[in-house]
This record gives sequence, structure tokens and C-alpha cells, in this order.
Amino acid sequence: MKPALLGACLLAWLSACSSPSPEPTATETPCNDNSGVTYEGFVKDFMASYCTRCHDSALHGADRQGASLYHDFETQLGILNVADHVDEWAAAGPASVNELMPPNGAKPSLDERTKLGLWLACSQENYNRASDAGVGEELADAGPTADAQIYSDAQAVAP
Repeated sequence: MKPALLGACLLAWLSACSSPSPEPTATETPCNDNSGVTYEGFVKDFMASYCTRCHDSALHGADRQGASLYHDFETQLGILNVADHVDEWAAAGPASVNELMPPNGAKPSLDERTKLGLWLACSQENYNRASDAGVGEELADAGPTADAQIYSDAQAVAP
């Protein structure tokens, strides 16, 4: 093997070994203006296109393809319960562009990831405010059909 080729191979190998693997990182997206990004108008389809093939409460065992339990994104409340994780693994914002999810298949564009980050920031802020105020507690165990009511109640509490 020629020394130049051997050197190039060694350099490539060392570069691959020394590169840090991507880490889940918060996007630090502020909730300034969600620009009309809504669950029904964007997030629901985003999750159906990229996430619920693994992150769905109806899936069990190997069908989840390694997805964490209780990280189920077929409902708005399911997403909001782990919004920080969704942000750190799949959204984009000022501090990071997270492309760890989905690990295979179709991938969201940067614009889609940015919209997701914006929706998560604003929705999580409203959800936390409502939770702190006790809004929606009576609906918390009512399942997916109550999600829209809980979120509507959360928006009513928002300033």
C-alpha cells in the first residue's frame, strides 16, 4: 500500500473514532410567536409522518423498534408529557438542530424541525402554566379524546 494512501486511511479512521457522537440537546427555542403553528395544522401530521411508526401506545415489544415506553406521540398530551425529549431529539432552534430522530425512513426538513421546536416551546409553556393552575386535572385520565379540551383550557390560562 502506498504511504499516502495508508496515511489517508489512517487519518479517516482516526477522525471517525475521535468525532463525538451527537447528543440530545435542547433547542432553547423561545416562545415569541408560534406563527400559527398548531397541533391540528402541523404537529399531528408531523408525528404521523415521522414518529408514530414507533412512538404509538398501540405498539408493543419489537413493534416499537426500541422506542421508550410512555413516549407515545399519537396525541397532543402524549407529546406534551415528554416535550423536552421531543425537542432534544427531533426539533431545531437557536441552540441546536437535532436530527437523532427518526433514526430511519423519511426525515423531516429543517423547516419542519424548526416549526416543531416553536410549537413545543409555546405549547409546553401553556401546558405548564395550566398544570400549575390545576386546569385540566379532571380530564387527565380521560384519554386521547380529552387532549383537545386540556389544551384548550391551557390556552385560556395563558397570558
